[in-house]
Amino acid sequence: MRRRLLDTDTLSYILKQREPVASKARAYISDDGDIAISAITYYEIMRGSKFAGATQQLQAFEYFTIAHYARISGLEFENWAA
Repeated sequence: MRRRLLDTDTLSYILKQREPVASKARAYISDDGDIAISAITYYEIMRGSKFAGATQQLQAFEYFTIAHYARISGLEFENWAA
């Protein structure tokens, strides 16, 4: 499995479904690639979303982090959904 570290701008484009970044990320993951983010990227996305009042982006980011954590941990995502 290949792993790539995403920066804040790239992750923001994915969360906002901006093309062609979003489709390339989906293709990479479906080809057995894995993605990671740094603690700084996590903070910047959370802080920026809250500051801007971007509730949809914040929800997408929360979904992304839970789904991604579940996937790399071998957990069932459905068990995390409330």
